[in-house]
Amino acid sequence: MARINYPEEFLRLIKLFTNMKAKHDADGSASPLIPFLAKQEIDLAADETAINKAKAKDLKFDKKEREAEKLTRQRDKLFDPIFGWMKKELQFLKKFYVGNVKELGDWGATVDEKRIVYPPEFEELAQLFKDIKTQHESYAPVGDSPLQPFLVKHEIDLAAQLLKVTGAETKHDQRNQAQRDAEDMREDRDNFFNPVMGHVRIIGQYLKGLNVDNPQEVGDWGYEVDESPRDPKFRESIIAPGTTKIIKGIKLNSQVENTGESVLLLHKGKETGERDRKSVV
Repeated sequence: MARINYPEEFLRLIKLFTNMKAKHDADGSASPLIPFLAKQEIDLAADETAINKAKAKDLKFDKKEREAEKLTRQRDKLFDPIFGWMKKELQFLKKFYVGNVKELGDWGATVDEKRIVYPPEFEELAQLFKDIKTQHESYAPVGDSPLQPFLVKHEIDLAAQLLKVTGAETKHDQRNQAQRDAEDMREDRDNFFNPVMGHVRIIGQYLKGLNVDNPQEVGDWGYEVDESPRDPKFRESIIAPGTTKIIKGIKLNSQVENTGESVLLLHKGKETGERDRKSVV
């Protein structure tokens, strides 16, 4: 059976609407859509206005997404080198606390048996840096800190690094705001567009029914018509021992595989009975 394939990209969906409306407008009073649009109370001119608003929101959505990506790169450029040193510092301290690596918890680190586990979120990593710095500075004098030899050896200035971490946190906050703004723009875009897309779909089904003898003619309206056989689909059902289950939508010549250890009894219809019952091991 012929089916219509709809694009996933927003701009291609816009083009589909534009092509469909252009064909309708070009046909004028001879357009076969006229009675259908009247019956369904669809105003393509109003839909076109909604489309234009959706496009404007999409542009803002795209801009905010690019802004968020740029801020993420700027954040990572500031923080990644510091994170690299943090890992080396904790590995050094791990050797200092050999035999009792749980003491790394005083430095803010999470230890799973003997492995240091780093949090996935930036906020937690930034806090880990601050915890390391705080613990280091808690020793009096500072020279008593077990981390001091490593910092001196590699000329690491935690105060200077803190400034970069703070800068990275600012970029992170700006990035989060840009992502929230992008999501707002996307929702606004979809609120304008989704009702129009609903119209595009039911119009496509109407045109397919109209051209039942030659579905490819629906392509003249901008729709992509696919008449190739559908690929088989796999469905998984769980049936507890001693229970029954009705499975709908099974096509002729379908195959069933029993992956459990119990015997399945299969038969046609909705009533369980002996007639036409088959066993599958």
